[in-house]
Amino acid sequence: MAIAWDVTDFENGDALLSIREKINGFNNSVVADVNLNTTTIGTNTSNIATLESLVHNYQVNQVSGVSTTSSAYTPINSLTVSNAAPGTYEITLSMLFSYSTITRSAFFRFSRDGGVSWKEIRQESKDLTDNIASTYVTTAVHTTGDLGIQVEYRTEADADILNVATMDIIIDRKL
Repeated sequence: MAIAWDVTDFENGDALLSIREKINGFNNSVVADVNLNTTTIGTNTSNIATLESLVHNYQVNQVSGVSTTSSAYTPINSLTVSNAAPGTYEITLSMLFSYSTITRSAFFRFSRDGGVSWKEIRQESKDLTDNIASTYVTTAVHTTGDLGIQVEYRTEADADILNVATMDIIIDRKL
């Protein structure tokens, strides 16, 4: 606090009324500084809360320990942010999986428009003991309504085994 200390100097022989006025002046300075700082703290607290809501405005969904032996696409994970605020979002798919063959591919696909269009990820392991880590990051400029993504997976041939240890979907609002 920036209190005006010079108001409180007492001179030898000051009258009681003069001392009282100096004390009241000092007290008024303290009250004014406290009120000013309280307003500033309240404003800063509000600003910090606003910034935190922007920085920490993300959703995550994780699926663990699933597998398929089907060559037909099957849903594995999805995430929807209802009534997402307008802005730019980063969407991340991250997965760790293994596949039972080195001659065929594991397939993952995702859609951001409710299944109207799909983007496909196709990956083949080099070794039967490989744990394959894969991450895909994209951005979305969102204006109104829900923002979501759905992910499906399949094998290249029936009876192949696609084990997914974890699959994370993260939707993070950047601004």
